[in-house]
Amino acid sequence: MTQAQYSTRTIKANGLAANGGIVKLAAGGYVAVDTVAGSGLGHVVTIDSCDCADRVYRNVICKHMRAARLAEGVACCSTCGSRTRYEVHHVGGRGDTGFLVCRADRSHKASRVD
Repeated sequence: MTQAQYSTRTIKANGLAANGGIVKLAAGGYVAVDTVAGSGLGHVVTIDSCDCADRVYRNVICKHMRAARLAEGVACCSTCGSRTRYEVHHVGGRGDTGFLVCRADRSHKASRVD
């Protein structure tokens, strides 16, 4: 998977979330309407699963899952879309500093949390 593919999924997820393409279900989870691809199909999605081809066949974090995570306010890695975790590291001269670190790949750039 290339950086461009990850970025494209993130851009599309932002579009879904901003334009009402994802709707919360009363029973939990979401329905994401696939308007970007033009199919208009609805996908049942949670922050950890989706029934679209990207998730089912390619096993990647799809735009629908990213949009659900945005709607839930879950912090995600800007590189791959995986969830992040909060870690405290000692930074010379600054003392202990909090970072959001990618759970899937620690080599991805961490975000500093003040």
